[in-house]
Amino acid sequence: MTQRLYYNDSYLVSFHARVVAVDPADEPGLYRVILDRTAFYPESGGQPADGGTIAGHPVTGVTEQDDQVVHLVRLEATIAQSLVGQEVEGAIDWPRRLDHLQQHAGQHLLSAAFEQLYDADTIGFHLGDEEVTIDLTLDELTVEAAKAAERRVNQVVLENRPIRVRWADPEEAAGLPLRKRPERAGTLRLIEVEGFDLNACGGTHPRRTGEVGLVKIIGWERMRRQVRVRFFCGWRALSDYSLKNEIVAGLVATLAVPAVQLRDEAARLQESLAAADRELRQLRQELLAAEAAALLAGASSNPAGLRVLVRRWEGREAGELRLLAQMTLKEATSTIVVFGSVQAEKAHLVLGRSNDLELDVRPALNAALALVEGRGGGPPALAQGGGPATGRLNEALEAARRLLPGEGQE
Repeated sequence: MTQRLYYNDSYLVSFHARVVAVDPADEPGLYRVILDRTAFYPESGGQPADGGTIAGHPVTGVTEQDDQVVHLVRLEATIAQSLVGQEVEGAIDWPRRLDHLQQHAGQHLLSAAFEQLYDADTIGFHLGDEEVTIDLTLDELTVEAAKAAERRVNQVVLENRPIRVRWADPEEAAGLPLRKRPERAGTLRLIEVEGFDLNACGGTHPRRTGEVGLVKIIGWERMRRQVRVRFFCGWRALSDYSLKNEIVAGLVATLAVPAVQLRDEAARLQESLAAADRELRQLRQELLAAEAAALLAGASSNPAGLRVLVRRWEGREAGELRLLAQMTLKEATSTIVVFGSVQAEKAHLVLGRSNDLELDVRPALNAALALVEGRGGGPPALAQGGGPATGRLNEALEAARRLLPGEGQE
């Protein structure tokens, strides 16, 4: 059994221990090191493992195996074998430990506040490098409710209440006002925030609530009859505030409005952009309609009495190519279009015919797509596709044209 020094002292950052075992891990150069005692917290209960060094070698992970704590250490093979039985020094990455102290204690405070204010249980906790979350048994969470919980927690932080570690056997624990009844048997490690929260936990925590620093809820979303709340504590909260303050300052300078008016200005700009987009779409429709009319006006009939329009463009998107084909054919009779474009390193093709014809344009499209190494499909009257062989687009358009009635196929 590994003696867990962090249970009683979360501030211990340097310790000495005897190496009990060293075994190769799955990854080359990585070894599973077991000590008789350790201050390294193993990944557990939603809290990541500590980082640091053992005998000056980097610890890349810490896990639990039965009653032992297993340290994943990067070592040379010759050094690994010589460590067994030796006394070594372990050093904890303090900035990482401090961050975990703040986030985990902040989670206890938030969970207690939501339980006290809204009778919501915490059924999930995740402490990641980028995000910290708790999952609550709530159907929904309002802005007002989130602010109330946040204010309650930060009041407790400012009161700088003591955070103590207590130990209790199952009989004693049964008579204590625990926020959540643990499932595990045996002696329990309890984390007590004086006058506010008492809960079983094996994680690392600060000595007082003031060390948690600011607790800030940054968002939430509903997830299958529960609510996931995202938050930051301490230095993370400060970093998040600094980043967002820089963003706000930049927007204030760019938009030339006070910070308190940014939301209204954003709404105004969004509406202005939507109006401009509607106008642009209308103008685009008008331009395409004029282009379609010009295409028809310049077309002549082939020996089969059909007007076959074969055109190629550069940079025209597939959607616009299809829309132009539809507009060209909308009022036309006895007309077939074979349109192509090269855009985004891809050859696009659209083939269509007017409604008075019964021709299926798909065989001609498939012949063209084979040349551009592409795929496509659609109904008999209007089909489209594309492929990567852009250099053969002209050849593909010609192949499609030659398969049409009256176009002199051989």
